[in-house]
Amino acid sequence: MNFHLPTKSTLMTIFNQTLHSLKLILTLTLVIATSCKKEEIQEPDYSGPVTSQEINKWVMDSLRIYYLWNNQLPIKPNLQQEPLPFFKSVKYTDDRFSALIKPSDQSTFNNTIKSLFGFEFSVITSENNATLGLIKLVVPNSNTHRQGLKRGMLFNKINGQQLTATNFSVLISSLQMNRAGSITTVKGEIGNFTEDKVIQLSPSIFAEYPIYKNTVYTYNGRKAGYLFFNNFSTNYNPLLLSVFQEFKSQNINELILDLRYNAGGEVASSAVLCGLISANLKASSPFIKYSGNSYAGQFSETLAETLTTAQTNKLTFSQIQPNQLALNRVYIIATKNTASAAEVVINNLRPYVSVIHIGENTFGKDEGSFSIQDQRPSKRIDWVLYPIVYKISNANNTGNYSFGLIADEKMDEHLAIPLKEIGDPEEPLLNRALQLSLNKPVTLSVSSKKKDNYQDLYNTALQSAQNSILLVK
Repeated sequence: MNFHLPTKSTLMTIFNQTLHSLKLILTLTLVIATSCKKEEIQEPDYSGPVTSQEINKWVMDSLRIYYLWNNQLPIKPNLQQEPLPFFKSVKYTDDRFSALIKPSDQSTFNNTIKSLFGFEFSVITSENNATLGLIKLVVPNSNTHRQGLKRGMLFNKINGQQLTATNFSVLISSLQMNRAGSITTVKGEIGNFTEDKVIQLSPSIFAEYPIYKNTVYTYNGRKAGYLFFNNFSTNYNPLLLSVFQEFKSQNINELILDLRYNAGGEVASSAVLCGLISANLKASSPFIKYSGNSYAGQFSETLAETLTTAQTNKLTFSQIQPNQLALNRVYIIATKNTASAAEVVINNLRPYVSVIHIGENTFGKDEGSFSIQDQRPSKRIDWVLYPIVYKISNANNTGNYSFGLIADEKMDEHLAIPLKEIGDPEEPLLNRALQLSLNKPVTLSVSSKKKDNYQDLYNTALQSAQNSILLVK
């Protein structure tokens, strides 16, 4: 059965009505038991210090209404625990993504290397058993970027300690726990390098500008637009619009969208991008389907309806339509680090255009959430709850990709070491996309240090994908 989209305020009304009903039932029960008492049951006096029990009760009451798996919650949970252990104890065993944080307490955050220090890396073991860190991405204007850290660089030490296949996990954890540290970069080839410089790591406030690269490649009179997009936030809707205005003015024939490290974000931002990619999407086109618990039900949104859910910089379809590309296919570079709203773009475009997915199978985050806070005037609970609320699918009811979206053209970016810069036509994944889109000859100059000469032990971008939240409202 389909229902009209229940907003957070609607669900909150249901929440309050349910609590009122429970109070009424409890009151009637006590009246019968005592035969003559007429006074109403009073709410507990929460005027004193906030206790863990009060916080846990608020969490539990919220989960019973919003949580996708509310029918799996324990009937009588132990409210005497600290909030985080309590939350972990009541979550459904298959729930990978729900979160509970206290904004004033950094220790409750699922901090990642990228969110703290502004870069992503892998830990690799080379053929001569040297264990090294390989820089994959550096966020512009972060502290590490200002110190000269670049994609493709290698490092051999964390906090002055040599990386090994057995200690890298402990050393990386120490960076996150201490929110500070250092890495020592090296220069030269794998197996023949010398130490270069020490990069100091400290948390900094930086806004990740999601458009790392946008350009147009031309071959034999045909043009392919290229966009490396790394964060789905409606804060950047106007900038995304300007990129597609430029693509349209250059009359591109093909589009290559690079989402290889995109951990996701807002569904509304993914709707903007999908709407810009193809004129096959209209305002009234079914865009996304949600399946929630018995309170939320099942419902669909058109593209225009999804656009209205933007938290900032809302764009209407009439603003998007003049900049839509007349494309019937799109080449999307995606990897195991691609998650959340980035996967929505791949999956939800498919009913309208041919999507050629190059790279690896994606992360597999097909569940949406929104934030729940204490909205009472007293605002006694200073925690924020992000429960999984919906499973999502596209206009054709295609979803259930918790194990990832399958790549059409499987390829590893580590085929060429050192890594090429983002947007370099010889970077393996982009090179393959250019071959397919423009019939461009292979120009890839593969290093002698191919992927089969080392083992990939760890990847911080997977941590970013794990901790991202697919915001549906």
